[in-house]
Amino acid sequence: MDFQRMRDEMRHAQQRNLYLERKVEEETQKRHNAERHKQALQDQLNEKSDQLRDAVTHLGESRRYARGLEGQLRQMQAYITHHQQISVQIAELEKQHKALNAKRQQCINIMADQSSTRIEGSNAATKRPAAGSADGKGFKRPRQN
Repeated sequence: MDFQRMRDEMRHAQQRNLYLERKVEEETQKRHNAERHKQALQDQLNEKSDQLRDAVTHLGESRRYARGLEGQLRQMQAYITHHQQISVQIAELEKQHKALNAKRQQCINIMADQSSTRIEGSNAATKRPAAGSADGKGFKRPRQN
C-alpha cells in the first residue's frame, strides 16, 4: 500500500506539476501579451506626443503668421483712412476750384459787360452832334496840306 500511495501521490504531483506548468505558460503568455500591448500603447503615446509637439509648433507658427496678418491689416486700415482723408481733401479742393471758376467766370462776365458799355458809350458820343453845330455834322477842320 505504501507503494500504491506513493504512486498516487506521484501521479497527483505530476498532474499538479503539469497544471502548474500550464499555468506558468499561460501567465508567461499573458505577460508577453501585456508587454506587447504596453509597447503598442507606449508607441501610440509617443506618436501622439510627437503629433502634439508638431501641433504646438504649428500653432506657434500660425499665431506668428496671424500676428503678421493683423499688422498688415492695421497698415491697410491706416492706408484706407489716409486715402479717405485725401479723398475728402480732394473733394474740398474740387469744390473750391469750382467756386473759383464760377467767380472767375463772373468776373469775366462783369468785365465783358463793362467793356461793352464803354464801347457803346464811346460810340454814342461820336454819333452825337458836336457842340455848336446845328445840323449835327459838327465842325469841319480845315485840311492841312
